[in-house]
Amino acid sequence: MRGQEQERPKFQLPGKLETLKAILSDYYGRKGRMLLQKILVNSTHSVEEEYDYDGWDGGQSGHLVRMAIPSEIYFETLDSKASIEEELEKGFNKIDNTPHEHVAKVQLELRAGPEFKNWKERSGVLVEETSALPVSDEDINKIWISGHLRAFISHEAKHKEKATQFKDALLPCGISSFVAHEDIEVTKPWQDEIERALKTMHVMILLVTESFGSSFWTNQEIGFALGRGVLIIPVRTGADPVGFVSKYQALAGKGQKPADISRKIVSVMLKQKAIGEALIDSMINCFEKSPSYTQANSSMDFLELLETLSSEQISRLESAPKNNPNVETAYSVRNRLPNLLQRLKQGK
Repeated sequence: MRGQEQERPKFQLPGKLETLKAILSDYYGRKGRMLLQKILVNSTHSVEEEYDYDGWDGGQSGHLVRMAIPSEIYFETLDSKASIEEELEKGFNKIDNTPHEHVAKVQLELRAGPEFKNWKERSGVLVEETSALPVSDEDINKIWISGHLRAFISHEAKHKEKATQFKDALLPCGISSFVAHEDIEVTKPWQDEIERALKTMHVMILLVTESFGSSFWTNQEIGFALGRGVLIIPVRTGADPVGFVSKYQALAGKGQKPADISRKIVSVMLKQKAIGEALIDSMINCFEKSPSYTQANSSMDFLELLETLSSEQISRLESAPKNNPNVETAYSVRNRLPNLLQRLKQGK
């Protein structure tokens, strides 16, 4: 006696979906619709059969197609996800002719990969509940100038004087710099103070000198910065960066004045969205509160690097001479601020 004949699946379209994806991928590739093609090629799918049903004309079963895609592609779709899903739905139905079946809806989903493992720790902003070395507001105010962006200058001990020159050159820009061998009080445990500065810095600047790469302490500092994910800016002042930081574009610094290199450092920072916005606020704040006309003059060198500002930020620059006599009497401000304001207003 023959065994029972295997029951045929109730629906045909779900089993054809891989072929439909291949056809649609080729179609979008020919049309130059690369994002849609990438979604089809890199997705895995599942089908919720008979997601909806219409009894008209012999009955129509609509299926829900879920397409899971890698994060790199998923994030490309976020701003127009609904329209992409609708486009794929129409595409499937355009090339398929299965009787009484159709794709009712396409739903794009994130296929989480290893890049989301330990995501909290890798974010660089996780606050540990139990820290061996907590950092209080009082500690921060002792290390950094309030209202300034915080830069940790990593350097060899024998080049302390050069690091201090960079610290002084960056100050009129609204950047408060930490130079370990200068800023640590003798009475404090110096490793703890360095660690507090590393935990609260916004950016790390490397003065890459001849034996910088072989220094135990500079390598420790770099490792801390990489772990936190802060911006690292290497400056070649005698050697090229090595190891993990060799992938960063280093600024040429040998034989150049700290003031000139500082302008290059600021230009790099302004191109980074988050830290660039914070730096602009620090620059304006520093200019408004200039403690001397000399610093106000120096601030102008950095302010002229700005390309676009909000109306409120332009107004702050315009009002600074009226509110601070040190700014008002600075000759560079009188000669150059009007042209800067005109350029910024035209750029809006």
